[in-house]
Amino acid sequence: MPIVEVAPGDVNRLNDQQQAAVDYPGSALILAGAGTGKTRVIVARVQSLLARNVPPHEILAVTYTNKAAREMRNRLGQAGAGVIISTFHSFGVRFLRAHADVAGLPSNFQILDTTDQTAMIKRILQEDMGLPKLTDGGPNPKDIRAVITKLKENGQRFADLPALVNRGNEVAACAYDVYPIYERMLSNEGKVDFGELLLRMLELLRDHKDIRSQWQRRFSHILIDELQDINNLQMKIVGYLKNGKRTVMFGVGDDDQSIYGFRGASPQHVRDFARQHAANKVLRLEKNYRSTENILALANAVIRGNDGRLGKTLTGVAGTGSRPLLERYQKDYHEAYAVARHIVAQRSAGTPAEQIAVLYRNNALSQLLETALNDSGILFSIRGGTRFFAREEVKDIIAYLQVAASPQNLQALLRSVNKPPRKAGAKVQAQLSQAGANAWDMVVASDHPGLRDYRRIIEKIRAAIELGDIKGATEAAVTNSGLQDYLIGKNMHEKAGNLDELISAAARFIEHENGSIDEFLSQVTLDPELDDDEARVSLMTIHSAKGLEFDCVFLIGLEQGILPGRHFDDPNELESERRLLYVAVTRARRELRMSHVDMRRQRGDMKEMGRSSLLNDIPDKLFAHVGGRKQAFASSDKYSATDNNRYGGRYAPPVARAQHVSSSGGFKVGQKVVHNRFGPGVIVALEGSGDKAKARVTFFNDRKTRWLMLQTANLKAMRPRRIA
Repeated sequence: MPIVEVAPGDVNRLNDQQQAAVDYPGSALILAGAGTGKTRVIVARVQSLLARNVPPHEILAVTYTNKAAREMRNRLGQAGAGVIISTFHSFGVRFLRAHADVAGLPSNFQILDTTDQTAMIKRILQEDMGLPKLTDGGPNPKDIRAVITKLKENGQRFADLPALVNRGNEVAACAYDVYPIYERMLSNEGKVDFGELLLRMLELLRDHKDIRSQWQRRFSHILIDELQDINNLQMKIVGYLKNGKRTVMFGVGDDDQSIYGFRGASPQHVRDFARQHAANKVLRLEKNYRSTENILALANAVIRGNDGRLGKTLTGVAGTGSRPLLERYQKDYHEAYAVARHIVAQRSAGTPAEQIAVLYRNNALSQLLETALNDSGILFSIRGGTRFFAREEVKDIIAYLQVAASPQNLQALLRSVNKPPRKAGAKVQAQLSQAGANAWDMVVASDHPGLRDYRRIIEKIRAAIELGDIKGATEAAVTNSGLQDYLIGKNMHEKAGNLDELISAAARFIEHENGSIDEFLSQVTLDPELDDDEARVSLMTIHSAKGLEFDCVFLIGLEQGILPGRHFDDPNELESERRLLYVAVTRARRELRMSHVDMRRQRGDMKEMGRSSLLNDIPDKLFAHVGGRKQAFASSDKYSATDNNRYGGRYAPPVARAQHVSSSGGFKVGQKVVHNRFGPGVIVALEGSGDKAKARVTFFNDRKTRWLMLQTANLKAMRPRRIA
C-alpha cells in the first residue's frame, strides 16, 4: 500500500476522536498519542469556547515550550486576543509582576538563567566562603545549583535542606552554607531564578487567599498541554488555580511519552490529573497522522510491556509503508560508516537532508558518527547545542542591557564591565563584587578610565531605554561597547554577526510584541529555542528529539547498558527506558533503521555488548531483518564481519561517495585534505580547471563548507586515519 501524505492540518474537519475532545462539555483528560494532532485539538477547543461566548480573559492555556505557545497563538490569530497562552514560566513572570509588592520583589525584577546562576554560586564559594576553585579540588558550583533548583522545583525552601545534610550528602552540606547567601544576593539585586519564579507563585497562591481567589475567579477554563512533562511544583500551581467545579479543566498528555524524569516529570502526573481534575473522564486520540502503519505497529509493541498505563493503541492513515529495519554490526565503526552510507543513499533517492535524523541514547555515541559523516562529506548539525541567546557574545550584550535597565544587577555588571577588555580586570571586579548592590555607585564615583568608559556606554544605552527604543538600546550596546569591533579584530566574524542578529531580534520583538525592556530581557532569558539549521542531517539524543519528526530516522546503540541504561535490572528504570524507545520510534514518518553492535569502544577499550533486552518485546515479524536472519550481520554493510580481516580491525571502512572528478590539482571529490587555517576537511565538489579550479570543502572542526581556489588554498592530501 503506498504512503499517503496526510497531516492533521490538511483535513477540513476534525476526526471523530478529536471532535469528541473539543465538544466535551466538562473537565477531561485527553490522552493524546504521538502525531495525533493534539495542538490542533487544543486550538479548536479554544475556538469552540470563544464561539460559545466564553470571555477570552477567562481562558488560560499553558504549554511546555515557547514554540508550542507561539504556534497556538499563530493558529488562533486575532480571534485569540485576550486568551493567555504561555509556558508555565512565562505565566509565572506575568503573575509575579502583578504581585511584585506582595512577593517582596521590585516591579522590574530580572531573571537569572542557569549560566548566570552558576556564576553567582561560584562567586559565593570563592569570594564569600573562601573555598578553592573546582580545578583546585573545591566544590562544583553546578552541583550546588542542582541541589537548590531541585529543592525549589519540589516546593521546598532552605529549611528543608537539613534532611539531606543529615543523610551525609556532602553537596547538600555545602549548599546549606551557600543557600542563604545566594538568596540574599538575589534579593539585593532584584532577581529570581527559574525555580524561584514558580515557587514564589505557588507560595502566593497558597498563603494569600485574596490573590488565590482573584485568579480562581478569573479563569473558567484551564487547558494544560504536555501533562507528562510538568513537575510537582507546576501540578500544585494548577491545583491552586482551579476554582472547584466552576473551572473546566482540559488536560492533554501522554503517559507513554514521559521521558523527563530527571526534571521532575512523571507519567503519574497524567494519571493524577484524570483522578483529581477530570473525574477520571479520559478521551483518547489514537489516529496517528505522522507515521506509516508498520512503524506504528512496532511502537505499540515497544510500549505494551509497561504496567500501569492508561492505555491506547496508535493506528495510522499514512499507508502501510516498509517494515523497520533491525541491523546488527560487528563493531561500532561498522555501524557508524554504514549509517553514513545509508544517508548518502537516502539523499540520492531525494530525501532532504533536514528530513534525516540519527538518534542515540547519550551524546558519547555521536563522536564516531560525526567522524563517519565528515569523512563522507555529509553536512550535519548536533541538535540540542548552544542556543542563540546563550552564546557568550550575545549574553555579554544582554548584560549591558540588564545593567542599563537595572544598575543594581551586580552579576550583569561584572560580566560586561571588561567586555571587551578595558583594564577593569580581576582586581577592579573584586572591588565591585565587594560593593555588592552598591557597585554601580562605585562605577559612577570612580576615576578609573575603564569604569568611566563603561559608565558612558551604560548611559547611552539607558537614554534609548528611557525613550522606549529597545532596538536602539541594543544597537547602542553593540556599537558603543566596542565588543563587535573587538570580535572583528580577532577575526571572529561569526560571533560579530551574532550581535547583528541580536539587534534584529530586538527589532522583531518591537514589531510583534511592542513590550518594555524588562519584557524583552525576560523573553530572551526564558526562550530556549535553537537556531534553525537548514539542509543538514540532524544528530541528537532521544531526549532532544521529543516533539520532532523526520521522514527517515536512524536509531543506533540498541545495547544493554546503553538503551536500556546501566540500571536495566530496575523495573521502574526499565519502564522509563521503554518510554524512551517509544518516543524514538514515533519520530519516524516513513523509514526507521535500528541497529546494535557486538563490540563498542568504551573508555579506550573494545568491549563486548549485549543486544538490548527492549528488543525482546517486539515480535520478530515486525522487523525487516537485513539478510533475513535476526542475528545476521547487516549484509548492507559491505565491510562487516566477513571483510573485517581485510582491514585487521584497524582502519575505518571506506564510504560510498559521489563520482570522483579529477582537477588540474589532482584532487578528487571525497578526498580528505588539510588547510593551514581551517584544518582537516573533505572535498564535496570541484569546479573549473587550471588557475580557475576551485574546491568546495566541508571542514571537520567547525562543520562549515567553503569554496577555495586551489591555486592559492595550499590544500594538502590527508593520510588514512587509524581507528583502533
